[in-house]
Amino acid sequence: MIEALAADLRFELTGARLEGSALIGEADARVIKLRPGGVSLCERLAGGTLGPFTPPELRLLARLARRRMLRLCAPEGASVPRVSAIVPALRSRGVRDCLAGLVQVPEVTEVVLVSDGSPEAGRLREIAAASGARFLALASNRGPAGARNAGAAAARGEVLLFVDSDAAPLEGLSALLRLFSAPGLALAAPRVRAAGAQEPASPIARAIADYEQLHSPLDMGAAPGEAGDSPTYVPTACLAIRADEFRNLGGFDERLRYGEDVDLLWRLRARGGIAYYSGSDGARHLPRETPAAFLRQRQAYGSSAAPLVKRHPGRLTHLHVDEVTAAMAAFPLAGTAVRVAAIAAARRRLASLARQAGLDERRMPSLRVQALNALAAELSMLVRALGLPALWLALPSRRLRHSLAKVLALLALARAAQALDAGRRPAAAIATGAVAVADDIAYSAGLAWGAVKERSPGVYVPTLRAGPLLARMAPGSSTGSAPRRSSSDSRRSSA
Repeated sequence: MIEALAADLRFELTGARLEGSALIGEADARVIKLRPGGVSLCERLAGGTLGPFTPPELRLLARLARRRMLRLCAPEGASVPRVSAIVPALRSRGVRDCLAGLVQVPEVTEVVLVSDGSPEAGRLREIAAASGARFLALASNRGPAGARNAGAAAARGEVLLFVDSDAAPLEGLSALLRLFSAPGLALAAPRVRAAGAQEPASPIARAIADYEQLHSPLDMGAAPGEAGDSPTYVPTACLAIRADEFRNLGGFDERLRYGEDVDLLWRLRARGGIAYYSGSDGARHLPRETPAAFLRQRQAYGSSAAPLVKRHPGRLTHLHVDEVTAAMAAFPLAGTAVRVAAIAAARRRLASLARQAGLDERRMPSLRVQALNALAAELSMLVRALGLPALWLALPSRRLRHSLAKVLALLALARAAQALDAGRRPAAAIATGAVAVADDIAYSAGLAWGAVKERSPGVYVPTLRAGPLLARMAPGSSTGSAPRRSSSDSRRSSA
């Protein structure tokens, strides 16, 4: 990615700070020791720099990109292709704000609102006319993929911007679209964050909105990266792709009611296309208003996993298991204690290295935060992958019921603690923990249903690895492995 875009875009350092000859990742406290040339490059990156770059500099830039420490920016005055925004809609909720936001994005030259066999087609037509958008009405419901394909066929822009009807664009979307001044970029997506509850809202609706603001399935986080790799997917809630690339791919697969965005990205990457996730806010998405709608959405996301596994073997794994993960599933309290001890040991080693390098270890993320985030992600992974099968197996077994109850309780406590850290009040934090458990169980139900429907048990094939205990027993090893960041905290079908 870096080599193909280096001549056309500026690079900025993000999520990292330079201390002497050491570059420190602010999120995970990773330390990269730099040579003088690397220090000079990072000093230039602090303000944003455009090439040309030497081969050693390109290698360092690629390394920083893999660590998600590098953000791409378009140079001033860059020429941007014409952008057509496509908004599929089944309901009118949020559509007015969505279209009003798109009108404010100068790079967007046309907006196409697609009524996907909507019972509110008349209302949608009025909103489109009021905002100056083109209106396209489908005779029957074709699903998100079909509605987007229809809008793309009618669009005239060189870049297609897909936006959910209940997602309001933000100012950062303009900077993302300017990246298409680089001819080598095929696809780009911004961060999509959850909006707060719309007032008046019931206590349950507020709890769902609070939870989604912290753990939205559409939010890939603040760190930029190469989409399809890290993060492994980006949602079409807000996603831009070159029109010719989209047509060469055959558009979205209309056989997929969910997961069509993941499939499109992975097909693009398989063809060698470059896809970028900016990590900068580009849209704010409305949360589901009722528990039933929330749970149906999560179940549907889970059901998309089995078709994706069949289409893209080896790309999708729900279980990343080492010996401590297995212990957490069988003996939740003891396994959790072992995981915390392993994280603490790795943290002590990292602090020792920081002191040796002359760095201030007090500026590293706290052990409590690291342990809490790692535990929450790992427990969520277990419940999302195995929650429903475990419920069925636990029915006749008292011991299994107790183990499952402990896992669910630990997950709720971890998510509640994260909510407290984010400034939520105790009652709201407890509600967040409860919603988290419901979310992961619903996803697990969808995962199981999809596996049965597709006759594809591949969604349950784990990735096995050696954890801290086995690492200590390995020849020549004197310490356990460092804590790993679980990929299980991404919240949709590619989790």
